[in-house]
Amino acid sequence: MPRSMDLHSLKDGRVFVRAAGENRALTGDEIRNLATSKATGDYEAEAVPGATLADFDDEIVAEYLAKREARTRRKLDVDGTDAHGAMPLLKDIGALDRHGHPTVAGILLFASLSN
Repeated sequence: MPRSMDLHSLKDGRVFVRAAGENRALTGDEIRNLATSKATGDYEAEAVPGATLADFDDEIVAEYLAKREARTRRKLDVDGTDAHGAMPLLKDIGALDRHGHPTVAGILLFASLSN
């Protein structure tokens, strides 16, 4: 079954999770915890209405790229140190959605404080 925000159960009300190659029935407390965590969704991955790549501060993006290269000790495969050149990487890390729109995480990480 593909991942979804819905909690799926059998007709008899049992809920299972796949763990270590096996299906395991959840307890009542585990079902409540799972339902609560699914209800919040993945807020950071949501696109920000009205935000564009122009909202990213190119200096902040360049600093991130430089620090990531220093930490990993390898050159990143990007077409420049601005947001446009780093679009594939920004998508990979979740700063942009698959359509290239800034996500909540992307705005929090890369937008300037004046925005």
